[in-house]
Amino acid sequence: MSSTTARASTTPEGISLNSFLGKPPFSPAHSTLLEKIRLASSSGTSSDDPVVKAYSDIVYLNYISLGFSLSFEPSGGYKPGRTTDLEEVRTEAENERLACVGVDVYNQEEGGGDDGDKTSNDAKARKRKGPGAEYSPFPLFPILLPAAAVGGSGTDAKPFPLVPSTIGKEVVSRYGEPARKGGGESGTSMGVWTEWTAEGIMLEWRSTGLGAWEKGGEAKWSVLSLFQGGKEAGEDPEDGKVGI
Repeated sequence: MSSTTARASTTPEGISLNSFLGKPPFSPAHSTLLEKIRLASSSGTSSDDPVVKAYSDIVYLNYISLGFSLSFEPSGGYKPGRTTDLEEVRTEAENERLACVGVDVYNQEEGGGDDGDKTSNDAKARKRKGPGAEYSPFPLFPILLPAAAVGGSGTDAKPFPLVPSTIGKEVVSRYGEPARKGGGESGTSMGVWTEWTAEGIMLEWRSTGLGAWEKGGEAKWSVLSLFQGGKEAGEDPEDGKVGI
């Protein structure tokens, strides 16, 4: 991967995680972006190896202490499995038989501020419920979401700066009504979710149970999923949840 691609992954206004998509694990662009995230975290170290979870059609690299996860699709006859480890992932990355198809980012817990003591935020993250309960909050904002794919002009033609306090109606105002939506049922941990398929964006919101959709416009996001624009987010083979 060229150094130009790696430099293009961030701008002075924020960070674009879409630079992970389409690339193998540990590519130059991947490593450059990962280091920026690590330096912004409370530890600021490069020792946070990901936890590998693999299935026959998908491999997850879960950066739990950094608040995000990457998913990779195998190709070229490669069949990962439950015993797949980080060494195997590195080998298949060198063989160009893994490509990133998804990025999942976990927001800080409700009640945490955008700034302040990072240890306190990490403690809140450990008390999360539902998807990503074990993840620390993602440390680097704003995240620049892709520009609106259709009919954008002015600010609509620019990336959307997602921050921990972003609420549902702000995103709908930029992208319009979602192409797909669901979730929020009573008795489940998953909040309502909305997907803008053309842009490759899915967001889960902190709104569940009775009146979840009515409250969703004022709800903060809990999980961001990025994927290749034009393709619907897939299901996690472990829990069947869309895009998580």
